[in-house]
Amino acid sequence: MESEKERIAKWRAEKQRRRHEEKSQAATRTYRSLFAIDDDELTDPPELKEYLVRQNLAKGNLARRMSSGEVQLALNTWGLDELNQLWSMRREKLTYLEDAALLLTHIRHRSGIDPQLRPAAELLGYDAIQALLGVLEESGRLAVEQALPPAAEAVVAEGKRVEQVLRVIREGQAEFRKRLVAHYGAVCMVTGTALASVIDAAHIVPYNGAATNALSNGLLLRKDIHALFDAGLLTIGPDLVVYVSAGVDDPFYRSLDGKELSLDAPPKMSKEALRRRLAGNESSELEVASLPQ
Repeated sequence: MESEKERIAKWRAEKQRRRHEEKSQAATRTYRSLFAIDDDELTDPPELKEYLVRQNLAKGNLARRMSSGEVQLALNTWGLDELNQLWSMRREKLTYLEDAALLLTHIRHRSGIDPQLRPAAELLGYDAIQALLGVLEESGRLAVEQALPPAAEAVVAEGKRVEQVLRVIREGQAEFRKRLVAHYGAVCMVTGTALASVIDAAHIVPYNGAATNALSNGLLLRKDIHALFDAGLLTIGPDLVVYVSAGVDDPFYRSLDGKELSLDAPPKMSKEALRRRLAGNESSELEVASLPQ
């Protein structure tokens, strides 16, 4: 049976392999606007080129937000590096909350965090998506309350599930953060930053109602660290040590790899939850009811 260190080493090696593969593929592509177009696509009908020109997705046009159709086209044509760049600009470039969840599930799948592409609705409970409430719009495009042909029934059902999830993730977030700050102080556990306005309450087991707002399921992280954590690019082991993905090149974030958490109070985090998160089993195999309150 593999040890924790062996699993981590294997995970890092696979991340590095995928990163090199993405870079090799990107190096051989011809770029048009923000989209990576393969050579054999250059002869596509003029409608595609006209579409790209009409949508005006030049890299310098940062003020313009992308439509859902443009996000879908990006997911079909961009490499992982470009998608990560879009994720870093999600507050400025995306329009809808649902598109942010869709982008995140593709990034996690391509990065090797999730072996299969997960439904975007499952990621609406993630803190990185929850943090966008009030910043991005909720499209409601899946919850059309009108008679639809039988073929569209599945779309309506998905829309209702999305709406239910959005209602659930609003419950108890303020109280969850208040409890964490009361115990640990408003300090980032990874960087030591002590500025309350940039400190988020993060869930180890992704948010799924009030039961996951337990003190044992919480971390206090600076907003940028929180985003890395939700994207699976930074994890925290049951030994309370920080592990940074080999796919992260930034010198500052790389310096955090192997760093112990900075805590001013006894740790209350569930080691089992941390272990499963590190192994990639974030929610389905961990009974929420087992979390100490």
